[in-house]
Amino acid sequence: MKRRALLAVLGTTATAGCSTVSGLFGGEQHVGLGGLEVGNWDDEPHIITVQVDADGETVLDRTLETEAIGESVVDGGGLPCVWRDTTGPYVVRARHESSDGWVETALDDGRYQSGLVKASVRVGYPDQSNEIEVLWLMGDVEDCRAVTPTTTSG
Repeated sequence: MKRRALLAVLGTTATAGCSTVSGLFGGEQHVGLGGLEVGNWDDEPHIITVQVDADGETVLDRTLETEAIGESVVDGGGLPCVWRDTTGPYVVRARHESSDGWVETALDDGRYQSGLVKASVRVGYPDQSNEIEVLWLMGDVEDCRAVTPTTTSG
């Protein structure tokens, strides 16, 4: 009987610590950042600065000079996936040369369950004049972290 009691105590102790241990070893689930794109929809050129924080640390700080939209072609593009090994939580922020401040979106704000999203920074979207916005797209997102890293500095 003493053996069964000892096994019961050990089993309870082991499972009670599981949530803490899983947190220590990356068991927490976050909304993953699978890609980041920037687009200038405005009829004026803009200098756009984008930052990504992962787990409280800035892992991307990039400034892009974009041309004005021309013949329905948006200038911009994808940013390198320099946050590759950081699990999150992620915050994406952006501004342009005439912004009043940063526009920021926390990907783990509780709106969605854990998963993979692509963030999009847009200036002058057709209904936004020259305002900047940061949004995220869900669905079939190709994970940039699975692509071979480039030597581009972040």
